[in-house]
Amino acid sequence: MTLSSGIVAAGTYRHRISILARTPGAEDALGQSGPSAWQPLLTGISAMVEDLSGRELLAAQQVHGEVTSRIFLRYRAALAPGMRVVFGADVYTVLAVLRMDAVNVELALLCSKGTVDPGT
Repeated sequence: MTLSSGIVAAGTYRHRISILARTPGAEDALGQSGPSAWQPLLTGISAMVEDLSGRELLAAQQVHGEVTSRIFLRYRAALAPGMRVVFGADVYTVLAVLRMDAVNVELALLCSKGTVDPGT
């Protein structure tokens, strides 16, 4: 939500989020890696979270919900698909990272909350 001058309007980023990245597990005595874990990469990031759509799926005799969301935040080079975003009690899986402009002011994260969870 940048203005034509490349400045973000005041009050746009009113939510606080955390970004989690998967870290590989430590190797055991046989050289095999242990279970990986989610570690905080960035915390207290100002953002705008908006849910775009939702749907229910029937799988394995159970109903599962899925919400597609978009999260706007200031540009950060370290973000990549497959990371997680935590907003309150909600955990989102980042599906795509989109630059909103050519001057690297703002990013949009396309995320899913619910059934899509690669690499649990």
